[in-house]
Amino acid sequence: MIGSSRTYAIGMAHFQLAGGWKSLLILCGGYLVLLGVGLGIFYYVDISSGSRTGISSAAVTLTLMLEALVLIVIGSMRVSTAIRTDLTSKMIESHRLMPVPSWRAVAGYMLGAGMHPLVFALMNVVIAYVFAFATSTNLVNVTINQAALFSFAALMWVMACLATFFAR
Repeated sequence: MIGSSRTYAIGMAHFQLAGGWKSLLILCGGYLVLLGVGLGIFYYVDISSGSRTGISSAAVTLTLMLEALVLIVIGSMRVSTAIRTDLTSKMIESHRLMPVPSWRAVAGYMLGAGMHPLVFALMNVVIAYVFAFATSTNLVNVTINQAALFSFAALMWVMACLATFFAR
């Protein structure tokens, strides 16, 4: 129990340093507003032109591409920055004194610093499924794509952790 609470403390510290719940809600709310405005403009132009094509399956692909950018690039950078900050400020020395296994410390860095990109990506998963359902896209393919993306993002986050620790 002690190890899990300390892992939680490491993760939550980096989550709070990134702005915490307030910045997460602003980020997600702003994205939903921009998405709603974009869809509104799309439907306005679609109705005004008289074509009434509606959303195509490209919307699912665009959602997946945005999700990949956020998870792989931004998520990896945030995890790496959190570790680099602890190395620079010598906070890593206090972490070493805690009786926490190394995998739990790395999990704390990944979940704490990567919480904003992770929640943003999970929100995009829901949006992708809504678009896939609206366009009659095969939901199994969407699920496989999402699973592959999250697996690759987890690999990239672990690689970012390793690279940051090795290249001090």
